[in-house]
Amino acid sequence: MPPFTYELFVYDANNCFQLVNFTITQASGIGNNTASDYNISPSILTRGTNLNFSNNSPNAVQLLNVYNANGQVVFGQSNITQNLSIPTNNWASGMYLVQWISNKGIQTAKIIVQ
Repeated sequence: MPPFTYELFVYDANNCFQLVNFTITQASGIGNNTASDYNISPSILTRGTNLNFSNNSPNAVQLLNVYNANGQVVFGQSNITQNLSIPTNNWASGMYLVQWISNKGIQTAKIIVQ
């Protein structure tokens, strides 16, 4: 599948906006999302369940962000050299995009919180 780039305009109550760009390089179905040396699991989870990001690469991930459907960053961390467990206690139900930047470029996975 070729990568798709999207622009998302997020407006606040004062009608001010912020432009968020993201690229989807691999789309997955119901199974666990994987992209090369990295793994996101589970791809469908219940709120309060930790989201696991596995870094099986010898290189660090420079930045990992999780975006909600409004384009807001609900989690962000930089310089990830090992596996990471991300708490989802305060996340609303819905679709989220997990985006990370590594030496392989920008990769994105979709997850669903029930």
